[in-house]
Amino acid sequence: EGTTHTRAHAHTNIHTHSLSHAHTHTHTNSRTYTHTHAHSFIHSLTHSLAHSRTHTHILGEREGERIGDRLANKRSKSKRQERHIYNF
Repeated sequence: EGTTHTRAHAHTNIHTHSLSHAHTHTHTNSRTYTHTHAHSFIHSLTHSLAHSRTHTHILGEREGERIGDRLANKRSKSKRQERHIYNF
């Protein structure tokens, strides 16, 4: 449970960092090239995020009822964080 949460957090952090870097690079480059690159990157990020979400859901369901309560708390927190990232 703890390991899974940590791993998910790290993955999210990496994506955020990459997005920031892409933004800076985009500003430096041409407008057209920037738009294309940004679009591709966003598509990849969305796909990864969806995959992570599904994976998390499956893991949570597989965990069991006993950890269900505990996981529910973390799940809420994770969902909140995921939403924030998606908006960003």
